[in-house]
Amino acid sequence: MKVQAHYINKKTGMLARRAITHVPRVGDEIRFHGEKYFKVTLVVWVMDEDECPYERVNIGVVDAATL
Repeated sequence: MKVQAHYINKKTGMLARRAITHVPRVGDEIRFHGEKYFKVTLVVWVMDEDECPYERVNIGVVDAATL
């Protein structure tokens, strides 16, 4: 099953939007754009957007280099 994920950087706002099959958990590290690493700080399942054909999730992240 695909999940529409919005990755949101706590400092800069929207980072990316992807259709994914596995949702990262709080504490996981993820990578974007080759060399930028982020730590997942929040996972929120969106239950009020019926127009989206997928399940939806917002994933809060912070730069892993700042931890």
